[in-house]
Amino acid sequence: TSQIDALALARDYFRQALQESDGAKARAYLRDRGIGSAAQAAFSIGYAPDSRSRLKEFLAGRGVGRAGSDRLHRRRRRCRCAPGLSSRSCR
Repeated sequence: TSQIDALALARDYFRQALQESDGAKARAYLRDRGIGSAAQAAFSIGYAPDSRSRLKEFLAGRGVGRAGSDRLHRRRRRCRCAPGLSSRSCR
């Protein structure tokens, strides 16, 4: 699995988490601010559950090994841009 594939899987995980019961408060927050499902889909808005291991378990279940998930974690810590935003320095 390439790093780009692993990032796409992580994006899918967070988008899926928004739709689960844990994401109810986040969905209400978005709804109260007029951010509907179309905008959520267009901007790949997701939700990060309060768990230290769920993303790793999700990725492992889809064939992303420890080395791949560790690379993602290190890259995230180096990135200076805001979560969910993209800049050239974060690529």
